Amino acid sequence: MASSLALRLCWIIITLLAIVIHLPASVAQDPLQIVGKALICFDNKTVYNNCSSAIRSSINGTINGTAVICSKPCLAETFVILDCVNDILSNFKFFNNLTVPAVKAIFRAACNNITIGVVRP
Repeated sequence: MASSLALRLCWIIITLLAIVIHLPASVAQDPLQIVGKALICFDNKTVYNNCSSAIRSSINGTINGTAVICSKPCLAETFVILDCVNDILSNFKFFNNLTVPAVKAIFRAACNNITIGVVRP
């Protein structure tokens, strides 16, 4: 488990540094600050322990995946990760050209149709 976390953090650091290198000088932050923020933000064990790794968002998805992702712990984890990305790189766009606020809006809209009473960050 520890090596899995170390590998994940290593990839996060490499990815963030690659992104920072390609940012214009006016947008770029100090790479060490970005990595430091990422390490703190992405290492939120309280959130990650509440949503089973078997049901996290992935490219493969799961049966009833939307209902599971919209449950309180998994939706909270998803928003924590999105907030980490947005706080570190506010102009970040995903591969499909969506911004973090757009992705959060999609989750909110999808989850409003599935569950009632989930606290939305």
